[in-house]
Amino acid sequence: NLSAQITLNVSTNPGGINNITYTSLTRNGGAFAALNGQNLAGLTVTITITGNVTNENGANALYGDTWATFTIQPLGLRTISGNPNLDMINFYDHVSGVVVNGLNDGTNSLTISNRNAGINASAIAFYEGSSNNTITNCTITGSSVNETNGVIYFNANYTAPLSGNNNNTISNCNIQAASGGTPTNAIYSAGRTNNGIGNYNSGNTITNCLISDFFSPGLNSSGIFIHVGNHNWTITNNRIFQSASRSFTTNNRTYTGIKIEPHNNAFPIPGNYGYDFNISGNIIGFANSSGTGSTIIGGGFPGINNKVRGIEIVGVGTTSPTSIQNNTIAGFTQSTNRSSTNTLESCFIGIMLGSYGTGRFDVGTITGNTIGSLT
Repeated sequence: NLSAQITLNVSTNPGGINNITYTSLTRNGGAFAALNGQNLAGLTVTITITGNVTNENGANALYGDTWATFTIQPLGLRTISGNPNLDMINFYDHVSGVVVNGLNDGTNSLTISNRNAGINASAIAFYEGSSNNTITNCTITGSSVNETNGVIYFNANYTAPLSGNNNNTISNCNIQAASGGTPTNAIYSAGRTNNGIGNYNSGNTITNCLISDFFSPGLNSSGIFIHVGNHNWTITNNRIFQSASRSFTTNNRTYTGIKIEPHNNAFPIPGNYGYDFNISGNIIGFANSSGTGSTIIGGGFPGINNKVRGIEIVGVGTTSPTSIQNNTIAGFTQSTNRSSTNTLESCFIGIMLGSYGTGRFDVGTITGNTIGSLT
């Protein structure tokens, strides 16, 4: 007996694709290829994952349309995985309103995993103005070794109409390493900087996620790295940790929980961005989601020159403030052969603001932040 892993349902039957089963999302002949090019305006689209898919190759992205609703969810405990050195699940060209809900209710769950360690190998990517999408209740894993990529990747918009990847939400997800190794970053975002604020990635939210086991021995590594071409993100109530000891093999590398760098000397912010970023309620450190043990960062023997930053914001707007409230940076064990008289280059800094740029910050004005143990 043969059973397909993916069932596609559409409220009408454009192109004869309704109630058809497929063996993949992204391969040629898969569900995304069937949907692309159809007129889906006003329709309800549902993709149900009914079996494990282990050979996704990312060959077909999902292109935007004006559907009424679009839902991807599992039936049972399901995995979508592959090994492509590219974006495996790719929302491309103004995809809007897609909800990927892993449910995670004890009976149904969804894992999305790209095992490839290549520089372009994200598990989920947002491109070309893809906005108002939600990824929730999923386990998302990757292994990409690249400072400018992540398990989840927000890319610049290069086509008209120019717009950022805006108002997307990543919530209640477990974002971690795939079997191919630890990724350099868990979440990475970069927008365009030469077409004005309208093309920046804006209004995105990362909340209530477990972010763990990202690390590259020879590269700077971050749990969340919001790079140039971004503003007005909300990063709240996430736990960022390492479940195993990590050691750098290259000098002058930095481990960072949350890094925000939309503005630096090379990419100044044009004018007032309003309320730039909201970073609150995050717990950075420890060895698990329960807040016990330590995130252990070392450098071998006799010692590698490394740095740890809990939260680092290189530069943001100077008119309205970025808010940093109720974050905890604790549960670290660090060994380093660092030697510097420059305070910006200290071994360990809990919260580091305006380090190489500018910015206005409200820190602890609503609820104080905690660095280290109060006992």
